[in-house]
Amino acid sequence: MYVLILLLSLLTAPPQEPINKNIATKNETHPFKANTQSKPAPSVPSNTPNDEPKTRSNSDQDQSTPNDGVQRIELVPQSDWWFKGYVIATLVIAALNFGMLVTIRHQRDAMREQLKAMQDERAQQDRLIKLEHRAWMKFWKVDFTITPQHYINLLISFTNVGRTPARDFHAWMFLETVPRNADPDLFYEKDKNVPASPVVPPDSPLTFPLAGELLTDATHANIMKGGMRVMFHGKITYKDIFEEHHWLTFCQEYDPNVGRFMIYKRHNEADY
Repeated sequence: MYVLILLLSLLTAPPQEPINKNIATKNETHPFKANTQSKPAPSVPSNTPNDEPKTRSNSDQDQSTPNDGVQRIELVPQSDWWFKGYVIATLVIAALNFGMLVTIRHQRDAMREQLKAMQDERAQQDRLIKLEHRAWMKFWKVDFTITPQHYINLLISFTNVGRTPARDFHAWMFLETVPRNADPDLFYEKDKNVPASPVVPPDSPLTFPLAGELLTDATHANIMKGGMRVMFHGKITYKDIFEEHHWLTFCQEYDPNVGRFMIYKRHNEADY
């Protein structure tokens, strides 16, 4: 907009007027004055003593000797169309360069967006490949015995449902009886874990024994009436073939009404 206004102002500007100056010259005189010589006026007797000598007025002097000692010089300015053309060409080139810069910037932004979309698509493909071929450890089942005069014995089994082996397997598992209104302590990573298994192949169960306290008749009866809860909980960690770490938490509670362990309301999560 500003460029167009400047162009219109240059194109519609009126041409410059001729510059006229009167320049006094010392060495040159007016032609009329050069050809005439001034002579002293003869003395004329005056008839009246009170008469004063007459003097010529300035207007008479100007009419008799016009432009006395002054030469009139007319200065005509050179044409400024070349300057206007230069300014217009410069502005046009600047406008073209600005348009090219804007176009290049838009192209750069478009290329960045395309590159980001390609990178996101590549990352999504890599993630899908890893999800498809990684190891997936899953809690499988628990075998247990809860009878009077016996220890609570559990056999907890995990299995790898993925396509590749799981490595560097670690587990934390605990079995305890707690009052009905209490929750187990689920923060135990500083406790001693179960010895690691070097490799867990796909579709191969991994079983760990877990033993609790000795049940008396009173404790067993309290568990069956729902006054106490028998719970086992823990966490496992492992790595897949892509050297990425994964984890799984589990927590189950014995239900005397159905005679088996049921999933607890929390602490059953895994990374995906």
